[in-house]
Amino acid sequence: SDLAVLVVDASRLDNGALRPQTRRHAALAALMGLDVIVAVNKMDLVGWSQPLFDDISAAFRDIGDALDLKHVDIVPVSAKRGDNVVHRGTAGWYAGPTLIELLEGVRPQATRADGPLRFPIQVVLRDGDGRLYAGRIESGAVRPGDEVRTGPHASSTVKSVRNAGKAMAFAEAGASIAIELDDERDLTAGDVIADPAVRYTSQVVADLCWLDEWASTPGRRYRLRQGSKETQARIEDIQFVRNISDFTRRTGVTALNMNDIASVRVSTRDPILADLFADASSGAFVLFDPDTNQTCAAGMIREVRA
Repeated sequence: SDLAVLVVDASRLDNGALRPQTRRHAALAALMGLDVIVAVNKMDLVGWSQPLFDDISAAFRDIGDALDLKHVDIVPVSAKRGDNVVHRGTAGWYAGPTLIELLEGVRPQATRADGPLRFPIQVVLRDGDGRLYAGRIESGAVRPGDEVRTGPHASSTVKSVRNAGKAMAFAEAGASIAIELDDERDLTAGDVIADPAVRYTSQVVADLCWLDEWASTPGRRYRLRQGSKETQARIEDIQFVRNISDFTRRTGVTALNMNDIASVRVSTRDPILADLFADASSGAFVLFDPDTNQTCAAGMIREVRA
């Protein structure tokens, strides 16, 4: 995603302050590096009060400064009537763009084709005596003759790139293709074909959003999924939890509860891609319970350790 749209109900403020859910969503948008549009909704129910809108705008800009949000636009709307959504509203004091105009004016961030090659294998196909590795290019581009990495300690060369059985001279991010290497590799679904500069690691520091109603258990092993690859993982320590009320850092925490946003150190049994989330979407992962398959957390790699 390039952008997050946060909806604030102008008629249901928490004692005049933004609700915790809005603050939490703003924190998540900041962690993901997204621009933000704030749609202050139900302005018709508060008489299109400019002072109220100004107070909400000031409160959100304070949040943006605290979180270092890249870019924030704020627009008063009435979704029920469509005011300032698709056409101008009745409030003469607002002369800014409508929500649709803001969305249409969004400039996409750098395309994934500009990044390093990341090709997670979804299925391995037989082609005569050889193998084809099929999947979707998540970032970068590939062409026959490219040198690639197929694991922490293995390299190879792309022999051919195919789409629906036809040879291709070039393919880039978003394309679903099959890659043939010039030598046999024991690759399976979840493995990644990547550019030669790729790194792997078993220790990362990550921002973690805890999603499970059950708290994290110190020392417990979870399943980590990065793309389509899975391995065992453990939260080694919790560095801090973000306080949603003022965005300060709370240390000394031993377990994560539902909706906590924290910085944690994670170790994995098998090496994973050492991609930072700020540089590539492959720097994201999820943790889930190996017994119930319940999704426990979403993570974004911020720092690579050994």
